[in-house]
Amino acid sequence: MNILSSQLAEISNWRTQSLNRIKEWLDGLKDIGLAADGADAELERIKQAAASDRVCVAFVAEFSRGKSELINALFFSGYGQRVVPSGAGRTTMCPTEFEYDPAYPPSIRLLPIQTRALASTLMELKANPQVWETQQINPADANDVARQLMRVKETQFVDLASAETLGLASDELPHAHAVEIPRWRHAIVNLPHPLLKQGLTIIDTPGLNALGYEPELTLSVLPSANAVLYVLAADTGVTKSDAEIWNTLLATVPKIGRIVVLNKIDAMWDELRPHQDIESDIYHQAVSVAQTLNVPEGRVFALSAQKALQSRITHNPALEEKSRIKELEMALSQEILPARRALLSERFMRFVDELTASAQSVLQARLKSMDAQSDELTQLSSGKANVAQSLIERVQAEKTSFEKALKALFALRSVVSRHARSAINSLSPQPVRQMPKQLKLAEAKNARDLRNCFDALVTYTRTELAKAQAECHDAYQAVQAMQTHLQSQHRLQLPALKPFSINRYTTQIDLIERAALRVLPSLPILLPGTRTNAQRMIIAASQHFASILEKAGREATSWLNTLTSPLDRHMRDQQNQLKRREESLSRMSNARESLANRLAELAESHANASLQLHELTRNHSVLRTVIK
Repeated sequence: MNILSSQLAEISNWRTQSLNRIKEWLDGLKDIGLAADGADAELERIKQAAASDRVCVAFVAEFSRGKSELINALFFSGYGQRVVPSGAGRTTMCPTEFEYDPAYPPSIRLLPIQTRALASTLMELKANPQVWETQQINPADANDVARQLMRVKETQFVDLASAETLGLASDELPHAHAVEIPRWRHAIVNLPHPLLKQGLTIIDTPGLNALGYEPELTLSVLPSANAVLYVLAADTGVTKSDAEIWNTLLATVPKIGRIVVLNKIDAMWDELRPHQDIESDIYHQAVSVAQTLNVPEGRVFALSAQKALQSRITHNPALEEKSRIKELEMALSQEILPARRALLSERFMRFVDELTASAQSVLQARLKSMDAQSDELTQLSSGKANVAQSLIERVQAEKTSFEKALKALFALRSVVSRHARSAINSLSPQPVRQMPKQLKLAEAKNARDLRNCFDALVTYTRTELAKAQAECHDAYQAVQAMQTHLQSQHRLQLPALKPFSINRYTTQIDLIERAALRVLPSLPILLPGTRTNAQRMIIAASQHFASILEKAGREATSWLNTLTSPLDRHMRDQQNQLKRREESLSRMSNARESLANRLAELAESHANASLQLHELTRNHSVLRTVIK
């Protein structure tokens, strides 16, 4: 897809260019001793996060809505044929991810449906390659790609008891008490496709039942996707099952990321009717869908995926125009990718802004110190011995006071360390991982028991996050009090502290909670399969809560480790400045060095520091322009 491809390539180039410029700038700060402690490690974390950052587009629909055909038309028409299984009935039996990871060969990895009997979540199983069946794919052979992707359609028959154990029981028993279930639980397709190589991930989801069977899709995958395309059929509009998916499974997806596709408009094409009448019918159907789903009309895109694919394979621009596929592509490129770039840009600029503020405060402190030294040496020019002795005594008094401040700083580190230990203990992921077992989730018999287990998980996670936030706040206040004292007593100019916030983690908990409560059963008496799925949902939620605490723990650790870094740097710099002042006054008073020469040296150092401050401000402005 030309529009998306160019946008992704542009973002990739911009990201590489921005990180290279930031690295060059940081190296320059290190050369002149102005880089903050831990800056290299922080930049490496940012680079790793940016490298693993992917644009995720998920497709959701009931079966026979043309979802897989839309994926073919948008992304895989370059193969010259249909590669993602598409046709009447169910063609996608398990969630399928399309991505590219150079660490793996081109392949399709398939997770057996029997893994649903394990206590492990999908997130954990992805980290265990032994449980997956892997089949390599020849990406240069379209027939081989299509043949291997047909495997996502595979099913098998099991008895009712086995289906209930797996949480896949059905009311339909088409083959003498045997239940047809998917053969695979999940599929990951690794292809060196140009768009996938540039960081795009495509998620093809099954219909309503399969979505309900796999809780992690509704708990995290869909809410975190950059765009969720909900595909309907133009000839049927919004059916009851379509509305159910929208109102339950997609309710927690951010509204800005939800796009409705009204597919199969070619079913409304009729050569015996005027073109204007057909267009009017399509328009009114789109308006009706928008009203039913309560979305702006501009969020509904009427198109024909089948004709779009056909036009691109046969190179028929007129048919491609008639299919209206480009309108959807334009919406994806204009909304999703710029928003992704904005998030990366904010992350880059925050790092640059904080590092610049720290370096500026160091340079400003040095300039003040040099001004003080110049004033002192100028007073010495009067030639009065009592002036020299008075100045030396003043510097020695400042030095004594400063040594007391250093001891206070040492004590402050102990305070911060104590708060850090308490905060990190609260953010340990292990307890919440073990809670389903401790809460005896396996013994839950009804909806109330299940809800109590889930509520206990949510309460515990929120409480521990709040405890960690309180510990970090206490550490923040202790350091802030020390900074205020040093600024008033020693004229230090220190950058404003950045508080630690749990807001984004509580938002993630809110999303998971809303998603889970929409699909957890509410009936007093539950079928075995329903209970199994609900238990699996709660286990998956516990793993996601554990992941949230783990991420918060890493961020809190990094924040606490650098909380006193600005103080440490300024104290070291101030200590060196006091030492130089004392030495200069001593030499000047004993006439061991020319006063004029020392004043000239100070003037030169002052000019250099002023130039560095000017260059720092200029480079900061240039970097912000590049990053934006």
